[in-house]
Amino acid sequence: MDNLRVGWLIELFKSFRAGDGLTTDKLRKEHEFILLLGVQTAEDAKDELEAIVLGMGDGFQARAVRNSLVISNGTDGIEARGGPEIRRKWATGQDTSGKPESDLLIPRSITSHVIYERKGFEELAKLILDRETKRTESRSPVVDTFQQALRDQDEQLDSAPGSKQVTSTLSTPRRFRFRKSSDGTTCLEWTVSLVVYSFYVFIAIMWLWLVVDLIRGFT
Repeated sequence: MDNLRVGWLIELFKSFRAGDGLTTDKLRKEHEFILLLGVQTAEDAKDELEAIVLGMGDGFQARAVRNSLVISNGTDGIEARGGPEIRRKWATGQDTSGKPESDLLIPRSITSHVIYERKGFEELAKLILDRETKRTESRSPVVDTFQQALRDQDEQLDSAPGSKQVTSTLSTPRRFRFRKSSDGTTCLEWTVSLVVYSFYVFIAIMWLWLVVDLIRGFT
């Protein structure tokens, strides 16, 4: 697994834990991460990430991640509480609540909470990347063929006179490029037109075959 991508995700989770934890406003600034989760909006990304975190179980690492990102399972008492430092104190009983150890989210030291948090972030990053790998492996060959056609037309338009580049982020970390030719059409528009044209040709051939078959039936 790509250690650079794992490291990137861990740093991203650290930024998410600041203040009130995970929010849609923070996610809107991370378009590549949204696409990595296989969704299109910050709202869907938040739901998806929360589902993944809640699926990590209820061990100390999972609890530390939930407390850090403010993702509650509904019964653990996790709330924003003003920041990650205050949340760690609450979880480990270092605040003024006076809760018995048996009622603490993480009955350990604050240092232990930080360690669980770091290991939990690494586990979460690997889970997300593993899901992306499985999603890519199960992708339809038709999609691969279509994307290959886009890349082929990209290369053709690269050498076309008067062409200019238009960049569009379609997936992470890879970026595909759509280029606009001098007449204003993109390679995507060319491909769609080709597909539509091929469909009409196919229909015409089928009708011709049917007419020939009918003629043969009368002779």
